[in-house]
Amino acid sequence: MSINDDVEPAASRALVTLRLIDRLYQLSATVVKWGALIWIASYVAQSVEFLAGQRTDASFSFVFQLIKKTGSAGLGEFIWALIALIAVIYGVVQKRLRRRAIEHFSSHIRVLEMALDSKRSSSELTHDGRTNPRDL
Repeated sequence: MSINDDVEPAASRALVTLRLIDRLYQLSATVVKWGALIWIASYVAQSVEFLAGQRTDASFSFVFQLIKKTGSAGLGEFIWALIALIAVIYGVVQKRLRRRAIEHFSSHIRVLEMALDSKRSSSELTHDGRTNPRDL
């Protein structure tokens, strides 16, 4: 009897235990996820049941009406222009962040692609993922 005879059954038992723990975790995560969805659906159903047969009006113009009631002339237009400006700035910042991320990872991706297939041809995109100016 060697030391390996005792180690392998212990490692095998540990592996089985880890797999069992993993399966129990996956099961509990699934139960929690679906349980939460069923719980939310029951509240939605209760809301619909409560409002059944009654007259209800849903209006998306609530925000417009709220802005009109501010009392200042032109404030509503200013708020919408401000929201539009914030949205444009957000889009520009996200575009810049995406290009930085592409630039950061592009050299690493090239190395990995060359390791997998050294005869691979390049797409000839710029280092930040833009179309090559010669292709325009």
